[in-house]
Amino acid sequence: MLKSHDLSVLGYANGFTLWHFITSDSPSELNAAGYFDEAAEMFRLGDLILVNIQQPENCVSTHLFNIKQIDQGNVSLEKVAGNIENTVSKFGDVSMHQ
Repeated sequence: MLKSHDLSVLGYANGFTLWHFITSDSPSELNAAGYFDEAAEMFRLGDLILVNIQQPENCVSTHLFNIKQIDQGNVSLEKVAGNIENTVSKFGDVSMHQ
């Protein structure tokens, strides 16, 4: 569930806002209907939310979501990028070493 004190603005320009959100909820929970609806009045289409998900054993995964739609207070997200393993595998076998 969204805790508004964990949502903050990182940057704002030309009607665009880059948000930061920290949680222990999973990416699928974040993308579930209604999760960000409480903050619908603050969001604009195209805003990005950088999410740090705290996981067990002091690990953090980072995900980037786009505000895809706001319809009568209902916020829909689109995942733009996820943790590095998912991003790299999406483009094939890319070596991270030189």
